[in-house]
Amino acid sequence: PPEPRLQGAPGHRVSPAQELLEMRAEAEAALNGYAWVDEKAGLARIPIDEAMKLVAERGLGSPGVQPRREGSSREASTPPRRTIREKRP
Repeated sequence: PPEPRLQGAPGHRVSPAQELLEMRAEAEAALNGYAWVDEKAGLARIPIDEAMKLVAERGLGSPGVQPRREGSSREASTPPRRTIREKRP
């Protein structure tokens, strides 16, 4: 690559290959481990596989919004959409 090649500069402690391995290991640990994000607020990070299972079971929702129950009609709460042929006011 063209200059500057910073990995070979004095003071750079790790080779680019080793730096990449460390970065990937950190990302893997974050995706597959448990950790507190904000312990006071009760927010924790969980493994991605566990999170996907929970989303599959519960669905995605916004805080304070109740999930839709089976048998409820979405059309009743959604205004009708205009078509291209309708005249606009």
